[in-house]
Amino acid sequence: MYGSVSIASSESMNRALDIKTLVFASASVTGDGIKEQDKPFVKDIVIKDGKGSLVIDKVPVGKNRIVTVQALDSSKTEIFGVKMRAICDIESGKTTNVSVNWQTTALGNVFNKLNEMGETLSSISVSDINTISSLIDSSLNPLLIDTDSIAIDFKNKALKSNSYSYALAPATLDVAVNETDSFKIQVCLYDVLSNSKNFNILILYQVKSPLILSS
Repeated sequence: MYGSVSIASSESMNRALDIKTLVFASASVTGDGIKEQDKPFVKDIVIKDGKGSLVIDKVPVGKNRIVTVQALDSSKTEIFGVKMRAICDIESGKTTNVSVNWQTTALGNVFNKLNEMGETLSSISVSDINTISSLIDSSLNPLLIDTDSIAIDFKNKALKSNSYSYALAPATLDVAVNETDSFKIQVCLYDVLSNSKNFNILILYQVKSPLILSS
């Protein structure tokens, strides 16, 4: 038995990215009993202003299906870190409407990890979902939430009692410059967690030791 899922991104996928880089997207549905090679899949979804929508048909009926939307650039290459997820139930002959955005992604990532570990997703109750959701700090980008650990702890019945236990600290980037001539450089850092960071450095003398920049 099959149903359909109608997917809409209720907020822009761009975050700190230039939305001009988001041209296409692909979407898929996974979960219990769906083999990787057989998963319902739609590609080349057109993205406008960081948003898009589509319908995937012939999705196997089941609870807690994982909907994944991956952003692609103009060459239809995956953009690292711009992957959103959500979970939903699929009913026979019906179309399920689901919003896929940054707020739904962390929970979707937890279920994706559980699915990879062979957990039966349909057995996870609404109460369990509420418990997992309470451990997700909605003020953080989903990439700064240790969703793998949440999934592992849930499987082992060892969930911690607070969300900050699963919060990841942002990393620090050190850039070392070691040259012998005078020159001017610009170091640019772009990611999906923060605004782009630019460093302009004019070096008018011979560098005798590495120059370290931290962000």
